[in-house]
Amino acid sequence: MFTRNLQRWQLRAAGFFICVTAAEEEEVEPLCLPVSLVLSFATHPPDDLDNYIKSLADGLNGIAWLDDRQVARMEVEKVVVVEGDERAEVEVAPWKARF
Repeated sequence: MFTRNLQRWQLRAAGFFICVTAAEEEEVEPLCLPVSLVLSFATHPPDDLDNYIKSLADGLNGIAWLDDRQVARMEVEKVVVVEGDERAEVEVAPWKARF
């Protein structure tokens, strides 16, 4: 989960309501450096994963980062669940190059 301030936002992205939570002491500011993004989608019925990714990344513009062009690394998974258990989990962190 994206954690930076105790405020909560709900974003409508790819048919999911996404809760974004952040650490209490900090002002909520979008990251302005390259980021790593980890996404887990639990869907019913199964849809195109690339549509979920684009909708969510666009929805986090100005909240988690300034623009989704900052995403330098991405890890994504999708599982099919029973109706009513749909959800998305999002992790956003500063990205560090391996080389």
